[in-house]
Amino acid sequence: VVVTATRMEQPISKTPASVSVVTAEEIAHKNIRTASEAIAMLPGVFDDRPQGMADTANEISLRGFGENNILVLYDGMPLNDGYSGKINWSAIAIDDIDRIEMVRGAGSSLYGGKAVAGVINIISKNSDQNKVKVYTSYGSNNTWKKGVSVSQKLDDKWSASFGYENKSTNGYTKKLAKAASST
Repeated sequence: VVVTATRMEQPISKTPASVSVVTAEEIAHKNIRTASEAIAMLPGVFDDRPQGMADTANEISLRGFGENNILVLYDGMPLNDGYSGKINWSAIAIDDIDRIEMVRGAGSSLYGGKAVAGVINIISKNSDQNKVKVYTSYGSNNTWKKGVSVSQKLDDKWSASFGYENKSTNGYTKKLAKAASST
């Protein structure tokens, strides 16, 4: 069941648009470390992260369009910066993502002018119980990921959650080579 294509719950087979979904299980199975890396699993998406996992200045593109023409939602709320249209990808903890739905093509009639290339909706895990989660992981080249999340169910309709995640690495950073030519 997807909600992004028509703004109503509907089986993916009955949606009138091209919809792709990445689930939390797929993210865990492929050991994805960032939200933009998970989105890059979707067809037509390119994640430009030139400095590796710890880079915060990355950007995605969809079908050749930049972030200012892609509407990115978190539980239905826009994440795009009002001035530049960019997304702060480091603000989304990968462990809080339940699934990512993407509708390719112009979604302007449902979502407004920012949805020229498509709409990406990041759906968080439901806080149906009170919980505290502390996690840490270590990898090669002194790569660390540390985080904490707290969820509190307030009543039948409301819940609140807080999360913090920190990533650091001394690992390999890609250097982009740009060739200059003169005529």
